[in-house]
Amino acid sequence: STGNLARMMFSHDNHGSASIASDYESSGYGNLIFSTRGGGNPTERMRITGAGDLKFNSGYGSAATAYGCRAWVNFNGQGTLAIRDSANVSSVTDVATGNYRVNFTTAMPDVNYVSTGMAGGAGADQINVSQNFSTEIPAVGSCRYTIAYANGSAWDPIYVGIAIFR
Repeated sequence: STGNLARMMFSHDNHGSASIASDYESSGYGNLIFSTRGGGNPTERMRITGAGDLKFNSGYGSAATAYGCRAWVNFNGQGTLAIRDSANVSSVTDVATGNYRVNFTTAMPDVNYVSTGMAGGAGADQINVSQNFSTEIPAVGSCRYTIAYANGSAWDPIYVGIAIFR
């Protein structure tokens, strides 16, 4: 069975068109599909599934689930801590030299998130940014990070960037 397909077409010039389709097929009930056409068959570019997953095709041949960044922060860790910019971060707490707690505006759904970070400053290299599991396990509302040189000594860097994915 081909099912039902409701489609809206948007033609932008003689070389192609874009479409948005709502797919009611039994195998993909409730999908919202975004496609483009460049003279041949339409190419699916993005899909929102009935389960709420966002999938997109960035030129790799198929639409795959995207896992978004749930929170990120860029801050100055030296002297008076100052957040330069952020998303879903309410504050950063200066716990001790090289130790910071990133507090989320909206809690994570669970503690199974992963984070990545970077830090640096003038003349600084071989910097390690890590989640501090030995003193504080990740929580849904915050996560603690240690920033240190390769030799293990904690340091307050000028530039700190942390991103959290789930």
